[in-house]
Amino acid sequence: MGESKGTKETMGESKGTKETMGESKTNLFINYFKHYLQIVRMEQVTDFNQEVNEQIIDFNQVADKQEADDREADDREVTSRQNKLNILEFVLGINRDMKNLGIKSLNLISDQEAVIDSNEFRNFKILLNKKEEIQSLQTASIAPGSSSISSLTARNARPILYAQAIEMAKNLYELLLHIDNLPTTPPTMNPININVKLYIQKLLEKLSTLTKEEFKAEIENQTDKDFLIIYNLRKEEEEEEEEVIDFQSELNFPEIISEKDLLKCDDFDTIKENTIKMLITHLIKVYDRLLDEHIETEIRRRRLFRGYVNFLVLHRKIEIYCNLYKVRVKGETIKNQANKKIIEYNSGSRKFNNTRDISTIIKTGKRIKSLVGLANREWGIIDAFPNLEINFFKSTLSTARYEIWLKLVKTGHIITEEEGQAIYNHKKNLEQQKRKENFLRIHETVKMEDCDTDSPKYFPDSENDE
Repeated sequence: MGESKGTKETMGESKGTKETMGESKTNLFINYFKHYLQIVRMEQVTDFNQEVNEQIIDFNQVADKQEADDREADDREVTSRQNKLNILEFVLGINRDMKNLGIKSLNLISDQEAVIDSNEFRNFKILLNKKEEIQSLQTASIAPGSSSISSLTARNARPILYAQAIEMAKNLYELLLHIDNLPTTPPTMNPININVKLYIQKLLEKLSTLTKEEFKAEIENQTDKDFLIIYNLRKEEEEEEEEVIDFQSELNFPEIISEKDLLKCDDFDTIKENTIKMLITHLIKVYDRLLDEHIETEIRRRRLFRGYVNFLVLHRKIEIYCNLYKVRVKGETIKNQANKKIIEYNSGSRKFNNTRDISTIIKTGKRIKSLVGLANREWGIIDAFPNLEINFFKSTLSTARYEIWLKLVKTGHIITEEEGQAIYNHKKNLEQQKRKENFLRIHETVKMEDCDTDSPKYFPDSENDE
């Protein structure tokens, strides 16, 4: 019985041990399973997080792209609006300029040429030469009721008349309309008060509103400080011995007290005030001298124009004497005979080196004379504008183009180069005929018995001579 009881206890312990081992295995399995689930969950979380991160990245990329697209669209819209404004401003500006210039229509045929219909210059074509960066202005005549334009071929892509020449011609045209109101000795501009462009504008306004007497009185009374009186042109001064010119003499004031000595004076205030008055007196003298220099420069400019015409008149006189009682050899022009004599008898420090110099002066004189002729030989057309320079008349502008310029001065309208050449040829023929008649008249006045044998035979000058 005792053994049996011990055996039962042993069996109980064994059973307990088995139960404990079973629980241990179960717990181990449970723990393992929990750990496995944790790992699985972690991997799932990791995968989920990775997927979420990838989606976030994709979303950010899409958002960034959308934002960039939106910005680009906004920029395009802003640029488009700005372009529309620029185009509107361009159109308004073009329209305003066209009205101011009297342009009725502008047709850009290509990047090489454009056609303009102008109230002032009729219809003309502009050839655009980008390589030379110049515009070739070509006038084209249009028959009444016709819309076709016949243009001229530009020579060396040069404009017929440059902008400065056209502007001067237009101003001279306005001057001719009111030249009777211009004083016999026109004033000049005060360069300290006004620039030449505003001066011309103001002068033309005066001429269109004031009579000659009113304008003259206003100038003499110095009512308007923008105008300076030009006294009668001085006669040529006799030659004087050369003297050294001291340009600093106006700054030498021996009677002026020095700053240091002034501070030492007891009567400081009185001496200071007198010194200031004296310096201002010198300042006014310098100012007057400035204006005098400008007036003298203007007088020299006006005298220079008259000098070229005087040279032409004397040259014509020499031509007559060179051809009195002489049978001229064919091929030898009247001008050549006169020029040869001038070279032969030329003396002095300023000799003519060749006949080309003489021809240039003659050409210049003839051009000046033709302009003065438009104003009924009134020199006011030369004297009125201080920026009308002699170099324009000495320029290489062709004879035909100079006639175009003269026509613009006379009528306010530009003509074709072909028409300009025709006008020049007509004038040249008239001049030759007049010279021939003059020679014959001289011989007739001395009552020569046989004009056919004793009067000089006449051969026209070369076509190249102006």
